[in-house]
Amino acid sequence: MLYYILRPIARLFLKIYYKKIHIIGMEHIPTDRPLLIASNHPNGFLEPCIMACFFPISLHFLTRGDLFNNPVLKVILDSTHQIPIFRFRDGFNALRKNKENLNIANDKLNNGAAIMIFLEGSTEYVRKLRKFQKGLGRMAKSLLDEKEDSTVGLLPVAINFSDPNIFRSSVVVKVFPVKEPKDYAILGENKEVNKEISRLTTDLYETIKDGVIHLENSDNEKVFNTWYPRFMYDAYPATHPIMNHKEEILKRGKKLAELMDTEKPTELFSFLQDKDVIEKLNDHHYFWDAEKMQGSRFLQVLLFPFLIIATIVNVIPISLAKYITNTTVKKKVFYSSVLIAAILSMYAAYTLILILLGCFVNKLFFVIIAVIPFSIYLSIQYFENREKLEYSNAWNDFTKEEQQKITAVKKYLGK
Repeated sequence: MLYYILRPIARLFLKIYYKKIHIIGMEHIPTDRPLLIASNHPNGFLEPCIMACFFPISLHFLTRGDLFNNPVLKVILDSTHQIPIFRFRDGFNALRKNKENLNIANDKLNNGAAIMIFLEGSTEYVRKLRKFQKGLGRMAKSLLDEKEDSTVGLLPVAINFSDPNIFRSSVVVKVFPVKEPKDYAILGENKEVNKEISRLTTDLYETIKDGVIHLENSDNEKVFNTWYPRFMYDAYPATHPIMNHKEEILKRGKKLAELMDTEKPTELFSFLQDKDVIEKLNDHHYFWDAEKMQGSRFLQVLLFPFLIIATIVNVIPISLAKYITNTTVKKKVFYSSVLIAAILSMYAAYTLILILLGCFVNKLFFVIIAVIPFSIYLSIQYFENREKLEYSNAWNDFTKEEQQKITAVKKYLGK
């Protein structure tokens, strides 16, 4: 029940947090058969949240079993379609529960459910696809051993973040056509079964890698992360619509990774590594030729009072959410996940308090509730218009030669 209550609320917050959410291949998601969804896992809890909110099907998830040790968290996890899976570090007593939990997962699949599995096994924000575990193949085998006529399909999904911890950044999800587990000889017990599970896992890896911005040389990751959001920005200049189903931004990211993964550095790559150029770049979030996207100084002045109002009415929940996140998150990979959850919680509590104050103190508090969404929307318009006004200044910070090389990189990326 909680899953269906939180889903539209989380969807709204994700549309605010991210400037664009690109989902490519939505037509590959069947709604009439059970699915084992295979995905990479670069950023904490955001991947399952994004897919649960924007995929046209209800999802279940295999989740770290130790999280269920907290009784309050267990209630939330159970009611949001989480199924616990324990690891060796959780102890043998916990591991014994996995058989029962996998039976629960099989029952759900037999009833037409979709279950998501993160094949990398753990979450880590790196610009590459890490080695896959064989858990999904074993689950498919277990299901087919139990019910040979099962119609379960394997749905590969790749997800990329321009920068998951930056407000108004972007997400790119690519969904691939369903693979059929029956195309692999994983039924029964013989020495070839493990080889077939390995083949299935390898096939999933190669498929998903095609949708991941994969940087083989991790030494170049910092430089890549500096340039990538800047080169992607003009692919989604408008505030609306939030959703985009074009593959252009993924192709650009993969081309940029290819440019930086070359064994013999090219002139363009040497330019992208230039410290003086990067220093200029770090002074601005984005840059682009001024004539491409014009900001309005009049609009900036017009929106400024609404920014003040937005700051006043939203400062309490936002500040509390940031404080909670900054004091509790120890790993960067979980930062944005916890921040969004904290914002949701703080706004729920804030709204409830305003309702009580409106009922028992002064009805003007109801006005604040009505103002909150409009103030958020208009403040986002303010900041995005300000970015457009900064473009010409940012572009003009570069020399003519640097501008020509940036233009050459843009051309290489296919702009």
